[in-house]
Amino acid sequence: MASEEKEEKDRDDDYQSFLPKYGWRVHLSNTYSHTPQACYLPRWTQIPKLVGLGWRFMKYATKKKRNGEVPYIDPYSTNPCRQVYGVPLGGIGCGTIGRGWKGEFNRWQLKPGMYSYDYVEANQFTVCVRMKGRTTYQAVLSPNRPNGVMCGRSLQGWNWGFNGSNAVYHALYPRAWTVYNLPGQNIRLICRQVSPVFPHDYKDTSLPVGVFIWTIENNNDEEVEVAIMFSFQNGDGNPNDTSSGHYNEPFSSKGVHCKVHLETKNDKNPQTNHVTTPNSSGKSPLNPRKHEDAKPSELSTTCDVTGVLLHHKHRSQPYTLAIAAKAKHKAGKSIVTVTTKSSFDSRTPCRRVWEDLMDDGKLSSSTEPSVRSRADQSLCAAVTATNTVPAKSKSELEFCLAWDMPTITFGTTGKKHYRFYTRFFGHHGNAGPALCSHALINYPDWEAKIEAWQNPILQDDSLPSWYKSALFNELYFVADGGTLWLDVKQESSTKAIPEIIKKFGRFAYLEGHEYRMYNTYDVHFYASFALTMLWPKLQLSLQYDLAQTVNQTDSQVWMTMMNGHYCTRKVPGCVPHDIGDPDEDPWDRVNAYHIHDTSKWKDLNLKFVLQVYRDYVATHDVYYLQDMWPVTKTVMTKSMTYDRDGDGLIENSGLADQTYDAWPVSGPSAYCGGLWLAALRVMAEIATILDYPEDRDKYMDILKRGKEAYIKKLWNGVYYNYDSSDHRYHNSIMADQLAGQWYLHACDLAQRAGDEVFPLEHVTSVLRTIFENNVMKFQEGTMGAVNGMRPNGQLDTSSLQAEEVWTGVTYALGASMIQEGMVEEGFKTASGIYNTCFERLGMGFQTPEAIVANGNYRSLGYMRPLSIWAMQWALNKKSKKKEPSKDVAIFSTT
Repeated sequence: MASEEKEEKDRDDDYQSFLPKYGWRVHLSNTYSHTPQACYLPRWTQIPKLVGLGWRFMKYATKKKRNGEVPYIDPYSTNPCRQVYGVPLGGIGCGTIGRGWKGEFNRWQLKPGMYSYDYVEANQFTVCVRMKGRTTYQAVLSPNRPNGVMCGRSLQGWNWGFNGSNAVYHALYPRAWTVYNLPGQNIRLICRQVSPVFPHDYKDTSLPVGVFIWTIENNNDEEVEVAIMFSFQNGDGNPNDTSSGHYNEPFSSKGVHCKVHLETKNDKNPQTNHVTTPNSSGKSPLNPRKHEDAKPSELSTTCDVTGVLLHHKHRSQPYTLAIAAKAKHKAGKSIVTVTTKSSFDSRTPCRRVWEDLMDDGKLSSSTEPSVRSRADQSLCAAVTATNTVPAKSKSELEFCLAWDMPTITFGTTGKKHYRFYTRFFGHHGNAGPALCSHALINYPDWEAKIEAWQNPILQDDSLPSWYKSALFNELYFVADGGTLWLDVKQESSTKAIPEIIKKFGRFAYLEGHEYRMYNTYDVHFYASFALTMLWPKLQLSLQYDLAQTVNQTDSQVWMTMMNGHYCTRKVPGCVPHDIGDPDEDPWDRVNAYHIHDTSKWKDLNLKFVLQVYRDYVATHDVYYLQDMWPVTKTVMTKSMTYDRDGDGLIENSGLADQTYDAWPVSGPSAYCGGLWLAALRVMAEIATILDYPEDRDKYMDILKRGKEAYIKKLWNGVYYNYDSSDHRYHNSIMADQLAGQWYLHACDLAQRAGDEVFPLEHVTSVLRTIFENNVMKFQEGTMGAVNGMRPNGQLDTSSLQAEEVWTGVTYALGASMIQEGMVEEGFKTASGIYNTCFERLGMGFQTPEAIVANGNYRSLGYMRPLSIWAMQWALNKKSKKKEPSKDVAIFSTT
């Protein structure tokens, strides 16, 4: 046993020489000792409050499914925890293709907001090794074996079951590495996966592409020929893949001077987005950084991009997949040869494809399109790159996967929307070759930008290793959150569209993979730090969209799930819960959520105000502040109606009328009351900036009275009580009670003596109480901060949500602690989420909304954990204060 552990340690030490130091790493032979389950079963004492909700949800979900629709939440059909996911492929808002840490292509989000979880067995990389003209080794680079259909015939002619102990996976979003040591070959393969996601970019970051760079290390004393085959199925693994009418088509973009036409003004010719032939004038997309004006004869190396287009027929949203590899030539000789197989059926053993590759390390290419697929046939294609690697040396093979679904529709409306990347690559559905060529040449620039962004954090020795991994890997959700990034220039709309949306597009992401509502605003309040820091124009675009909905009306009357009462879907004067369900018509039909009447929620309006000012602090965009001012006044006027006794402090209704939507709260409360006070202070500050002295005085007067009431009704000498009711659990310790102070301090507002909204000694006492109780007395501080804890150190079991740990709230709490100087406690608190979700329970790249003490979860793949970027915001601020002489753009928006 000791020798096995030593051997594994030696392998790990060896990996350090060519893998990043930080990130999430796992051997392909890894198994988890515990598989968490969805935690929807409440305690017996909680059931009476939830029986009605459960019954009404069951009727709602049943009716939706009977009508061929998909419920926006379906608690009776939850997604099981599959401990398989890794870094997803693709940019932002273009759809994503998930890739597991064992190499599977296994989570698909091509249709906007809709996920499928099919592992497509044909989607694989295969290696062929040849020495002295003879194939010595050929294997699928996957530890899995195909389940097979049709009596087990599918892909049975291939060599499966790569030994996972000979491979390791390393994730540092948006890149991932997989290292394979080929048994008996003295050859190591390193696959580096790259997606174009990096800050302050509003072009390449929108592209539906992923690049795979294979480094081949030949440690033999003689040269070897190595081929990598990339096979892919036409589709995403759902039943439509085996319907008729799909076809594949080989393509080749020849020569270093082949040209990608971007942002053509008169884009009427459907061929303008294909890659043109050699000798075209202009810059080369195959190497835009060098030899821009060189003649082909002057270049030592030329490149082609060769691959196959997989045209997928669909009744409403057809798309094209593209797989390609880069061929290289030097002095008239081929350095890397690329060959293709335009069609084969994965529902057969596929021995011909396997033997074709084994015969000479190449595929028998055809230049003709395939015939259209028949029913019950799974049409596939493959591309192979082959080269000779000298003894004791390395070489590279480069592949690309692209998907082109330029136009999308929602529900049954039929209204067309255009993804943002179509602004550069057209919307005719023929951009596959251009996307592949652009990606295969520009990925070195992408990686340089990724490293320039990440390295200052990765090289900061003061930061814990887990944090460096969590910060970047949790960012997966910005792309893989059912995300939309739309180009509104091509849309016809009767609504006035703000200029920033016209320029930078319209952005939306889901509350969660299972909670299918776009831009859920009470949750975005936490997650928005990621957008504000990294893509601030998208955050401003989202804010302008929300602002336009405030006075919007939707007169549909429907039943609320929680209590069976009826309400109007959207009333004017308040921020909506969300901007819609992708199975309906987002932006036009806001508020898909109807568990409660959210027009009466106490937090939504306040969170809008706080975000407006936070965004101003980040961008210094006073025009944005001016545009938002009348909207903030409108929503604050609405919120003032919740101060029923006129003491300057709003009251909750006795229902769960805020983001904790199953945790009732009555009267003045720590959470909503704190948000209210913070919003009042922000309004006074905005009024000062915009020179509205009367408004400033009004808000400051309300704030003065509200602060007094807040302390009188909620402060118990150590922390703020959960609420001011006479309920048995009114004095529970809420982990999130300082959300308002968190935002104020993030903006450096009201932190000086005499201007404090929350007295500094109160803030320190609260955070220490939360750390001692909600963190350290819950699972010995290893799982983050539980939402509610009793003063005696026992769990608050009054509500399902009180005894949950909310991953995003814990990260936000960590940020708040860091801002208040409790850096060690902040990292300790937040580390429990990463260590539990990524390391212990295998929930990486699907971080849930909530976990409970036994490791079970609620709502996989959730938006709120993006709040970890608030920790980086806090760290940047502290760093700036320590080094005032340095001109550091901490919240740069360039």
